[in-house]
Amino acid sequence: MKYIIRSLFVVFFLFSQMGIASHSNFNTANIGVDHQNYKIAINNKILVKIHGKVISVMDVQKKMDFFLYENNKEILESPVLLYQFYTQNWKDILQDMIDNELILMEGDELKIEITDSEVREEIEKRFGSNVIHKFENMGITYENIKEIVHDDMIIKNLSWYRIWARAIQLATPEVVKHEYQTHISNTQFKDKWTYQTITVKGTSTELTENTAKKAYALINQHGNLPNIINELKNETPKNLAMHVSDELSLSSSELSPEYKSILQKLTYTNISEPIQQKSRVDGSTVYKIFMLKDYQPAIIPSLDELSSKIHAQLVNQISSTQRKKYLFNLRKQFCCEDLTAEKIVDNNFQPFLITYKK
Repeated sequence: MKYIIRSLFVVFFLFSQMGIASHSNFNTANIGVDHQNYKIAINNKILVKIHGKVISVMDVQKKMDFFLYENNKEILESPVLLYQFYTQNWKDILQDMIDNELILMEGDELKIEITDSEVREEIEKRFGSNVIHKFENMGITYENIKEIVHDDMIIKNLSWYRIWARAIQLATPEVVKHEYQTHISNTQFKDKWTYQTITVKGTSTELTENTAKKAYALINQHGNLPNIINELKNETPKNLAMHVSDELSLSSSELSPEYKSILQKLTYTNISEPIQQKSRVDGSTVYKIFMLKDYQPAIIPSLDELSSKIHAQLVNQISSTQRKKYLFNLRKQFCCEDLTAEKIVDNNFQPFLITYKK
C-alpha cells in the first residue's frame, strides 16, 4: 500500500507541478529537420508578484527547463521542440508556480522547516553529484537549485497532508465496492462465438439437400474440411454452388437470434445438421451447416481483481477535487482570488518567439 500511495503521489506531483500539453499549434512539418538552425527569443517581463517574489517569463522558462532536465532532456537539445514545449505549457506552469507560492505561504504560517542537510540530500538523490556542472549551460545556479528543491519539499509535504491523505481516507473499501458494482452493472461483458458455415445452393431442392447431407456426414466422419469440400466440389453439378465462410468471431449481442440459437445447441456437438433457409439475395432455398470452433463465455472480473485499479482511480479523482478545494481556500485566505494566469496575462502576449539563424 505504501508503494501504491507513493507512486500515486509522484504521478500527481509531477503533472500538477508541470502540466504537459499533448499537442502543439506550432507546425514542425514546414521547417525541415534542421532544428539547430533555429533559436528562441524570450520576451521577458514581470508576470506576477506574490509571496514577496517576482515571477517573470525567465523564471517560468527556468522552471520548464528544470522539469525537462529531470524528465525529457532530449527536448532541451532541439530549439524547435523546446519552442513547442514552451508555447504549449508556459501558462499552465505559471499557474502552478502561483499555486505553489500559495502553498508556501501556508508553509510559512505553519513554520514548516526544511534543513540544509535535507535539501542537500534531496539534491544528491535527484541529480547525483556535480550538480553545478549539469545546470550551468541552462543558466541555473546552485542557489536556484537549492531554492527549487527546498520549496518542492515543502509543497510535497503540505500536498500530502492537505490532498493525498484526505483522498486516501475517503477512498474506503465501501466506496471501492460501490464503484465496482457500478462498473459491473454499466459494462457489457462479451462472450465470443468462433464458427464457420458451409452454404449449399442449387436449382434443385432435392439435390441441394442431398449434397448438404453428404457434406455433413463426411465432416462428421473425417473432419478434414478442406479435403472434403474439394471432393464435394469436384462431384457437384454445375447448377450447384458450395461456399465455405471465413472463420467468424462474434459475441452473442452481435449474432442474430436465429444464429445464436443454432450455435447454442452446438456447444457439445460442434457441427449442425444441414438447416434449410431462404437466401437473402434471391429467396431461393439454401442449406447451411454451422461448425462451432470455439466458445468463450463472458468473464466478469471479481472485486479482488479490480479493487487496486479502482482504488487508484478513486484516489486520483478525489485528490483532484481536494486540490481544487485546497487552492480555493488558500486564495480566499490570502486574498488572492483573482490571482490566476488567465486573469493576469493578456491573451495576445507571446513570451516566446522562434527565428531562423541567418
